[in-house]
Amino acid sequence: MDRHLIPWALYDLSGARAPDSLETMQDYFRRFRGLRGKSLDGISYESLQRSWCAFIRRWNRMLEDGRNFQQWLANREDIHADHSIGVLREKICENAWNLGNDTSLSIHSASMNSSGSDDTSAA
Repeated sequence: MDRHLIPWALYDLSGARAPDSLETMQDYFRRFRGLRGKSLDGISYESLQRSWCAFIRRWNRMLEDGRNFQQWLANREDIHADHSIGVLREKICENAWNLGNDTSLSIHSASMNSSGSDDTSAA
């Protein structure tokens, strides 16, 4: 195990500066991973430990910079929700339903070529 990359055990708060309670920090960690579309389920211990250490490093760095981790996390979650395709789909369908319209929504992803134009038009 590389002690430089993984200096702390999973859920070890000894490296964190001014941490909240373990339960609260675990909640922040779950939400921190959620921002990247990752859960805590089905992940190897070493991967979770590596992620925990990255989380603690970010926590410490933000404290050193005088920034509030909790506020940063909440803001990132809001931004993520505002730009989430799933949330957008739900809003569109809910608005259509409220207007009395039946809705079928299909989302297709188009890749962009290096010039920024849609590849689906090139045939």
